[in-house]
Amino acid sequence: MTPLANARMYSVTAAAKAAWREVIAWALARAGVAANFVDHDPPKLLSELWARDDLGAVI
Repeated sequence: MTPLANARMYSVTAAAKAAWREVIAWALARAGVAANFVDHDPPKLLSELWARDDLGAVI
């Protein structure tokens, strides 16, 4: 299973979301870790995101 990546906590604007995605992708590449980016935008609850069992790089 490939873990997921998401930056919901800091994605306050579309530009911030794109920038955080870029930062996370860079860090994952440097670490040699594969992850799938998943959008979890409002009105979806953060508790639903944190309850997942496939979290990899979620901030």
